[in-house]
Amino acid sequence: MTHTPDLTNGVYRCPACGFHAVATQDGGIHVVDSGAGRQLHLAAIAQQQIRLRAYVESLLYRLERAYTERRVLPERNDGLLSMHKVRELSRHIKAEYGL
Repeated sequence: MTHTPDLTNGVYRCPACGFHAVATQDGGIHVVDSGAGRQLHLAAIAQQQIRLRAYVESLLYRLERAYTERRVLPERNDGLLSMHKVRELSRHIKAEYGL
């Protein structure tokens, strides 16, 4: 089993050992229990964050391209996502991920 912490509700836990850490609001990580090794887990978390950021950036690019091209996007409830909502969603994503 690999030592890859899972993130649930801002808490990282490693299923292979006792590693336990909390994600802080400023993007940091506070380690509560280092388990089998603090650096091992922090490196795995850093890789997860890099992959997540790349995914978010690609999502944001697609949203902004749809906005620029004035395309409407599907939404579950009313069928369309207004241009205003696309812009607002983009702003929220940028704020959440520091982009």
